[in-house]
Amino acid sequence: TIPWQHPTVELETAIVPPGGERGQGHKGRGGFLFWQDDDNFLIVSTWLDDEYEGASMSSFFHLNGYEELYDAVWTNVGGRIEWGERYVLRASFDGRLYVVWVNDEPVLYRRLTDVYPEQRPLQIRRVGLVTNWEFGDDTGSRFEWFRARG
Repeated sequence: TIPWQHPTVELETAIVPPGGERGQGHKGRGGFLFWQDDDNFLIVSTWLDDEYEGASMSSFFHLNGYEELYDAVWTNVGGRIEWGERYVLRASFDGRLYVVWVNDEPVLYRRLTDVYPEQRPLQIRRVGLVTNWEFGDDTGSRFEWFRARG
């Protein structure tokens, strides 16, 4: 991660998921971390796996020192993400609302209060890249570049 001092952030990267086709056992879990402190952060990441026909973009909330895996919010992105094929992932977050794009197409947006109605906004203090665990570890997603804008 890198330190962040702006109230809003937009992150962008190009990711090449591992492998070349379905059935090779590869798992793509690349994405972003929006961090306030050890007890409060948001992860937005890809889920590409042989166990599912499509792919998804997932978001996980670690808030007030607790994460409930089954409160994750995700969306099916179908064939927009494939093994070995580069895609551009972009996400913006203002501490309340996050929006996620795959190849400039908006695919997911949510307010923290949609999931946790009493949740106060996060103060974003660090941002970065992540390979997340989501029912399996990433097996080699490649990040080609990274941009962070306030």
